[in-house]
Amino acid sequence: MNAHGLTVLDLQRALDRVAGRAASPLGREAVRTLRPLTDVEAVARELRRVGTVMEFAESRPGWGMPAVPDAREALDRIRIEGGVLEGIELHRIHLLLAASRVLFESIGSSAARPEDQSGPDADGESADAPLLDIASVLWVSADLEAEIARTVDDQGEFLDTASRDLKRIRSGIRSAHGRIVRALEGYIGTLPQRFVVEDGSVTIREGRYVIPLRREGRGHVGGVVHD
Repeated sequence: MNAHGLTVLDLQRALDRVAGRAASPLGREAVRTLRPLTDVEAVARELRRVGTVMEFAESRPGWGMPAVPDAREALDRIRIEGGVLEGIELHRIHLLLAASRVLFESIGSSAARPEDQSGPDADGESADAPLLDIASVLWVSADLEAEIARTVDDQGEFLDTASRDLKRIRSGIRSAHGRIVRALEGYIGTLPQRFVVEDGSVTIREGRYVIPLRREGRGHVGGVVHD
């Protein structure tokens, strides 16, 4: 069908309305790129699939499509040997795996329920075939999903459980931090009271540990002034 025919049909407006019901940006993008089919068998096949999915959704009023993040950039990167992902990209892949698993389990339970199996249609095709076709392209890996969940949090920050070495290093850093703070607090205790800021505490400024002092104490203590 040419551009004029699509304009007459006001196809883009119709696609935009359908895209507005999509559960993810990827879904909206996919809907807006659709074009009319001209093969009768292909049209019939798509109508059967739409009908089956409608029945599936209508029979489960509380069911909703799981969130599907756009992880294409991350997936493209890990196809390259030596590719490395940021924590937030790993989190997106975790969400993608979770969505795939939830959808697979929903479709699988539907196909397995006797009341949903209405037998073959007029063309000899099972009524569950469209759902099974969708399930066949979903990739599920509970082990990988769990491994990523142990590696990064919802903000893409790496967790201590990501590796034993990371946990050991972070534990050492926290221990060193505590020793430095205690040492500086002890040093504050040795200063004349007239130089000490009441209720002041050790903080970090521009990567340096600093102690609060009154202005007149600067010459007595020395060092670098922050703020």
